[in-house]
Amino acid sequence: MLRPKGPSRSVVWNPRTLAARIRPAVDQVTVRAGESFNLEMDVRNEAETVWLKEMRRDRGAVRLGAHLLDESGRMLEYDYGRADLSGDLTWGAREKIKIQLPAPSCPGLFAVVLDMVSEGVCWFADRGSTPARVRLDVI
Repeated sequence: MLRPKGPSRSVVWNPRTLAARIRPAVDQVTVRAGESFNLEMDVRNEAETVWLKEMRRDRGAVRLGAHLLDESGRMLEYDYGRADLSGDLTWGAREKIKIQLPAPSCPGLFAVVLDMVSEGVCWFADRGSTPARVRLDVI
C-alpha cells in the first residue's frame, strides 16, 4: 500500500536556503605564536533547512568552520578548523560552539572568518549567509 507523501523536509544536502547568525563571544583575541586558542560562537539556524550533526548519504553534516586571513584580507588557510554541532538544529534553534584553532607560527595581525559549512555541499557564505570575523593578534 502506498502512503501519501507529506511535505518534504529541507535538509542540508538538498537545501532550500542556508542562513546562519554567528555571533562571536569576543571581537579580538591575543595569543602567542604557535599556541592553540579557543573561540566561542553563538550560532542560530536562520532558515527552514535542518542542520544535520551526522553525515547522511556521505555528505551534509553541518559544522562551524574557519578560514585564516592575513591583515590585508588575503586567504592564508581556507580550511583552518572545524567544530561539530551537539545535535541537529532546526529553524530558530541556537547553540554555543567552541572551536579550537592553532595560532600562526609568526607574530602579526590576522583575521579568523567563521562560517557554517555543510560538508560536501557548500559553505553557507556561498549561499548568501554572513560569516563572523574575529581579529587575531599573534605576539
